[in-house]
Amino acid sequence: MSSPNIILIMTDQQRWDTVACNGYPHMITPHIDALARRGVSFTHAFAQGAVCGPSRNSIVSGQYVHTHGVEGNEQWLRPDQPNWIECLRRGGYQTVNIGKMHTAPIRLPAGFEHRTVVENKNYSQGHHGPDTDDYDLYLSHHGLKRPALTYYKDIEDWPDRLQATVWPHDDDLFPDNYVGRTTVDYLNGCTYDRPLFLWCGFAGPHDPFDVTEPYLRMYDDVDVPDPVGWEGELETKPPPQQAAMDGMEGKHSPAAVWWSRATPDRIRR
Repeated sequence: MSSPNIILIMTDQQRWDTVACNGYPHMITPHIDALARRGVSFTHAFAQGAVCGPSRNSIVSGQYVHTHGVEGNEQWLRPDQPNWIECLRRGGYQTVNIGKMHTAPIRLPAGFEHRTVVENKNYSQGHHGPDTDDYDLYLSHHGLKRPALTYYKDIEDWPDRLQATVWPHDDDLFPDNYVGRTTVDYLNGCTYDRPLFLWCGFAGPHDPFDVTEPYLRMYDDVDVPDPVGWEGELETKPPPQQAAMDGMEGKHSPAAVWWSRATPDRIRR
């Protein structure tokens, strides 16, 4: 029996309740719903870490965070730790990553023979030091830089937006469109002389929530439930946690959300 080709599609920071087939019919997710209908939907799978790095290393290693020891975003598995991507490579697969992996450093092979690196949407060029990712290089060919948090926070009413805004460039230049198009191009040009494992990592819907124009009004006529609020929750936390949130608001951090300053329409958007 020949080894099957494998494509792993991952979105970043997408909540369970943003997918219609998970029991939320007000959401418009026809392609994800179709994949679930034709395959298997795991209803009891849980992220192993609160941030990207620990969770992604749990996926790659098959271990809990307290076992593999990667507790932050600027770390990655040691070469002597389990890595099933490397196992596939040694077993004869061509291993390819297009999109976000959140490796540290960003161009770490991590078991892949080929990588097209696309990191967080809100990272400015130079965030990772001297290395630029391939999406930064793509934008530079068009005379542009990534509109990162340093760009968005200069929007006059940014604190009232809950990071919801509109992508400022052509739709073709949007990072998720770039990842999807690059993945399709690779699949069409692949020789398939060896079985293929391809990890397609979309950087969205990770904040900022900068949709392209066609999707801006998609939910205007949809009755979307109000989000679960957390007003007053910080009052029960230790002073260091309360101070941390105040500090993030002062830095315009992506982790800071100004619910009290946003209008109901902005919260809904």
